[in-house]
Amino acid sequence: MQRSYVVSRELLKFLNEQDQRDLKREVSLTWERIHSMGSSRIACILSARRGVDIELAYSAGALHDFGRFVTGRQENHAENGYEPVKEFLKRMNIFSEPEVEEVSLAVKNHSRKEAVGTPLEEIAKDSDILDCYFLGLAPKKAYHLKRFEALKKEFALHCP
Repeated sequence: MQRSYVVSRELLKFLNEQDQRDLKREVSLTWERIHSMGSSRIACILSARRGVDIELAYSAGALHDFGRFVTGRQENHAENGYEPVKEFLKRMNIFSEPEVEEVSLAVKNHSRKEAVGTPLEEIAKDSDILDCYFLGLAPKKAYHLKRFEALKKEFALHCP
């Protein structure tokens, strides 16, 4: 679990550095911090249930919006996060090359909620959906709703 702590520490430092940039953001860095940490913890629960490496799931949950952290923009943020998150993960020097690639692909593909990907990609997608819901943003798109309904069933959640 040490790697999860390192990812959190380095991510929060990175986001603090982003505060210093004069970048017009579509989403506040306060939201990014809250959503990132919430998604990472939900990803841990999902990974424990689904048999996926907890530290990789934590990292994918925490970093899934990395493209938006860097650009400040929602459009294509998942794809735009792929290369920057790879560099971020490599700089920490705590993940193997295959692990860096696996987490980076989960970041890149997390917005494709209608597609089924690797187990880690599915955790990134599902933790995003659940954390947004728990923060008051109910899913509206058809494929988000479908995923949310499946999560409610999987975890016997009693959510309206």
